[in-house]
Amino acid sequence: MIDHPRPACRRAVRDALGFPSIMLCASMMAFGSLAQQSGYSLGMALSLTAGIWGLPGQIAMIEFHAAGASILFAVLASSLANAIICLRIGGCSQPD
Repeated sequence: MIDHPRPACRRAVRDALGFPSIMLCASMMAFGSLAQQSGYSLGMALSLTAGIWGLPGQIAMIEFHAAGASILFAVLASSLANAIICLRIGGCSQPD
């Protein structure tokens, strides 16, 4: 049992600002580089990040678009890539 939430909050913030935030920033920078090299504008890259928010789905969307596939297949690939991630982390599991 936690008597005072302040130390736990400090530790949580310290842990979150460590390796997880470094990896998130690195992956978002890599996505930004891929988006720029693929000819996407900053606004389009930001809207992909806000709308998809899963790096595998974002990469699938850009790759399918760059290959000339229809938007239907790009959205389908992006959705499936993110659905797999959702299942891996247990975000879509049903309560017992």
